[in-house]
Amino acid sequence: ITLPPAVEMLSPGAFDAWQTATQIEVSQENPFFRSVDGVLFSADGRRLVRYPQGRTDKKYVVPDGVVEIGPRAFFECNALKEVVLPQSLRRIESYAFDACLSSVSLPASLETLSPQAFICDLSKIDLSPANPFFRLIDGVLFSADGRTLVLYPQGRTDKKYVVPNG
Repeated sequence: ITLPPAVEMLSPGAFDAWQTATQIEVSQENPFFRSVDGVLFSADGRRLVRYPQGRTDKKYVVPDGVVEIGPRAFFECNALKEVVLPQSLRRIESYAFDACLSSVSLPASLETLSPQAFICDLSKIDLSPANPFFRLIDGVLFSADGRTLVLYPQGRTDKKYVVPNG
């Protein structure tokens, strides 16, 4: 896929049907987007817009400086098993990870995790102990004050889960 100079906005689902795409390239004259090794980013590199579905990489390291993973950024990237998130990351949008991860390590810098950010069979969540916005209680992600259950790993095999008091 190659974006011409005039493309300034993309719908989050714009590339959903391009299941065989392995690269997203951007015209050098495009002031809104850029491609880094075939992955689509905002021009300033602070937002990861889309990882191509057709790539066969098992692991992807999100570049340092990325502060946001956009909606549907890793939609149906079934080959991916591990995505390493940078310490600069602050926000993960809804449906950012769809059908691609079984575990995730969230950095200390993460402030916002949108509803349904992980639509995959997560069995394990790791969280930097230095993160002031979230905490893990028995492997389940809660707000720092423990009052909001943020993310239960969908791939856990528990037959029963008791939400802690509070």
